[in-house]
Amino acid sequence: MADDVVKSALKLLKEDETFKKEKNTNMLYNLFDYILKPYSKTETCKEIKDATLNRICLDFENNIDNWNDITKHFQYDHNISCHAAIYWLYGKLSETNPKHSELFELYTSFKTLLKKKCFDKIEDNFFYRKFVKSYDMKVLKNKKYLHDFLEYFDYIKTLIMSNTIGEGNKKTYCDYIKYMIDLYKKMQKENGRKEYCAELIDFENKFKGKDELDFMKTNCYGETINILFNENFKITCSFLTEQPEIKPVNRNREDNALKEVAHYGLYEHFNKDDNMETFKEYCNKRTNINKKSEISNFCKKLSRNLINVTNLENREKRNIGCSHFIHWVYDELMKISDVKSNYSHNNPVIKELYNVVNEINMKEYMYKHCYVHFDYTLDKWKDWKVLHDYFMNFECNTNDYTGSDKEKCKISCDDLNNINKLYAKYIKKSCTYFSNKHYFTERPEYFNCDQKYNPHNLYLPLKCDKEKPEKVFKKVEPPQSIEHYSKYITEKSEEQRLLYKNIANQFRPSKQEEFSLTSDPFYTAVLGVLGLLGVSLVFFVFYKFTPLGSRMHGNPMNVYRSNYEEFEQEMLEQRLRSRNINPQNGRIRIAYHTG
Repeated sequence: MADDVVKSALKLLKEDETFKKEKNTNMLYNLFDYILKPYSKTETCKEIKDATLNRICLDFENNIDNWNDITKHFQYDHNISCHAAIYWLYGKLSETNPKHSELFELYTSFKTLLKKKCFDKIEDNFFYRKFVKSYDMKVLKNKKYLHDFLEYFDYIKTLIMSNTIGEGNKKTYCDYIKYMIDLYKKMQKENGRKEYCAELIDFENKFKGKDELDFMKTNCYGETINILFNENFKITCSFLTEQPEIKPVNRNREDNALKEVAHYGLYEHFNKDDNMETFKEYCNKRTNINKKSEISNFCKKLSRNLINVTNLENREKRNIGCSHFIHWVYDELMKISDVKSNYSHNNPVIKELYNVVNEINMKEYMYKHCYVHFDYTLDKWKDWKVLHDYFMNFECNTNDYTGSDKEKCKISCDDLNNINKLYAKYIKKSCTYFSNKHYFTERPEYFNCDQKYNPHNLYLPLKCDKEKPEKVFKKVEPPQSIEHYSKYITEKSEEQRLLYKNIANQFRPSKQEEFSLTSDPFYTAVLGVLGLLGVSLVFFVFYKFTPLGSRMHGNPMNVYRSNYEEFEQEMLEQRLRSRNINPQNGRIRIAYHTG
């Protein structure tokens, strides 16, 4: 039904002779579709076996090879053309149902092609944020829908207000606008992985503080549009905005106590009482924070540590420092009784701590944010810290590591047993494996899906078999590949189809019996129950054995990710819902993003 609203409006536009002649995104889409001499095989696309995806890849490479002719001949702006090419791809993919492994290969190919013609002069991480690679076709469809709406809005508005179109067409366009406003609101709520940032920013730039939609009341049957713009989403999506000319506060980098600290010593330095008064300015003006010295002291440490972390010049050290800082914050919150007993977005202390983090990130260092999520449960953060620290300390616990600091980051056998349990608990929620040996880490903030880091691989190097011989250490196996479950579902669906067919044959009545049988409620009930069982089986398998289960639960880590330096792995994926923080309306969500 929703798709019909969009398709009906776009069909009207494409039939409009004046619109056809407009130099807009639609014309670029048509140019991309028009392939005079299609390629049959190329080096870039050779790894893509799926026929539909291979054709998309070949057509796009053809367009890239003729890019200069397309843009120059039709006098299109280079940047506009590049972005149109990305949305053309989103449209093509959203019409397919690709295997994840094939889509991985396609995205890899498209990255090469786009870098070649469009983004050769920008950094990889900025390019990656522009070219969102999602495994969720619904995300790609929504991105293209909203982007195209913003491109076509002015023309549609002119049509509606001109009174030159019939009432039926006017209603189609009005319904389309209303639907796109609702889609924008939905995308705001589901922007956890920041997949919708580009479109949300464009939407706000188009409509915020303007009366663009006021015409709806008089021209669209009294329809009134109310849009609540989230003031904090620009913080979450700040990685897409141009870096301002404002320079960060120039604190003396030579005084940074963290610059020579190894990762395993960060927590110890975070807890020191040194130099706290220097950073009290952010905490002193907070009423609830200053009611108790315990919370006030924590706030000063938080301010000092956050400023020192974001002030680290070395990018790798800064990213490692930020990840440790975030887990340190939650670990300390568990020690504060007033917070632990009421850890929620309604706690005024949490709101004020959020304001401190936000102000420091915005005021101190504009380019090197390190945000904290004051959400979820402290028990979960406790688990995530254990896993985060394990992966950080893994290398120095192997036999190959010969550093003098090996004892400082050593993992005990008791700890390894606990880690193994958490590893088993979170691997299915955090990893998607493919049959071609590739894998995707859905939770890079606290998990690494590379089987090199399986706790079982440290069991012998740490000599736990001798130290704890009475304990059974069971190796955690990775979950089956996503293709395995797809095949399983297909086979089960075929079994169900044959089962229904056999049952139907057994119960098929003769012509003489047809009337009496079909009117028998037992006949209807049997087929209904069998159908319900089949559908339930399909949903159960997806829920239980694939990452879809965690997505249906609205896994909270959807909001937490995309803050590590290697964005290439973070967003390969799929889905990510956002709930940004608005202290005024009681919603708390802080994204963290490092520079």
